[in-house]
Amino acid sequence: MLTPWQFKNSIDGMFVRVINGFKAICTQSYDEMNKKRGRQWGASRLILAAPTSTGAINSAGVYYSMIVTGDKPVDLKSREFAHTGTTVIADIFENPVYTGGTKDPLYSACGIVETTPNVDLLTGFTLTDEGDKFAPTVYVLGPTSQQSRGAPNALYGSNYILAANTSYLLKFYSADPQIQDIAVRIEMYDGGLDVPNEDIPT
Repeated sequence: MLTPWQFKNSIDGMFVRVINGFKAICTQSYDEMNKKRGRQWGASRLILAAPTSTGAINSAGVYYSMIVTGDKPVDLKSREFAHTGTTVIADIFENPVYTGGTKDPLYSACGIVETTPNVDLLTGFTLTDEGDKFAPTVYVLGPTSQQSRGAPNALYGSNYILAANTSYLLKFYSADPQIQDIAVRIEMYDGGLDVPNEDIPT
């Protein structure tokens, strides 16, 4: 039989206090937990419309980046766009055919735990085939009025679960007849999708 002290600090004792309204259970989101563990990563990209800018975009410009996963699945938490014109269109493809590429930096959301991503973000590769379409097309629309053109940073699509040891092509382009600036930001989690079950020894 449990002593009063043991019962108070047991799971059953905790639930009794919660049910009776004396205590509350504090929970945290996956997003918060992932960041505390140093397993959530972000990256951003800015394409400027000015003709003299490196990577200038126009109505025909198409821009790619590549997520290459490691030995665990990756949760693409968010894909966000901001733009100064009227329309941006974006897609995701699986198993593209490409060669080369340069690793872009990924930034951890945690400054207290040192971790290394098991996923790579590539740019500058030579693309032969976009691969198979993986997700519905994203249409990012903005007002057409010259006084209020464009749209601020907003989330378009979340929680795309990417398979391990697989490449995913991220594509976006302007569908505005005028050139425009486009800012893109992604955030993803790598480290196993079920916590803490996979950490329990078998």
